[in-house]
Amino acid sequence: MSGGDYGHTLNFAKNTTNNWLLLAILLSFLTVVGPGSVAYGDFVVAPRTGAWTAGFDHLGRGLGKLAGKQVIATASGLETIRDHLSKLDPSVANAVMLRRIEDATKAGRPLEGADAVFYTHEIAEQSIMKSRLVSQGGDYLDHYSIAHGKVLEIYGNSPFSVYHPEAILADDFLRTNPNWLKFWGINP
Repeated sequence: MSGGDYGHTLNFAKNTTNNWLLLAILLSFLTVVGPGSVAYGDFVVAPRTGAWTAGFDHLGRGLGKLAGKQVIATASGLETIRDHLSKLDPSVANAVMLRRIEDATKAGRPLEGADAVFYTHEIAEQSIMKSRLVSQGGDYLDHYSIAHGKVLEIYGNSPFSVYHPEAILADDFLRTNPNWLKFWGINP
């Protein structure tokens, strides 16, 4: 990859004619299977929630740079996250995480673990998406995959560290995905 291009989902060759042909072939295999969900044949991809995208499993391990760290949530940080999440696909897991962060903030507790990862991830992701929107145009969601991958790289954490087990168990999609359960040691 070159010059700030952090796309991980598709890595096209430089021949643009072949790029468009490849994209057309890929799109012919897509099927909408629910609100914001997409299927590639028998493989279902999660909606764009801000905290998970298929294809990023290779990035980071554990909690990355936030392992053992505490983060203090602020009112402006929470507002940034609310604004960002309002532009993404609805998610039970996001609602649970937002409530967890609000509860910690009201109690004066610093964020740790998945709560700290989610908080920093969503703020950084929103910042990158807004910056790319200004510099490159398009729709806000056009910049999701690149921003999501870049944030995982910045913090060096696993994509499965972004949601707390409480949020995973509350969300139908995440609860049935063995990768989330395995990461947190949750027995189904």
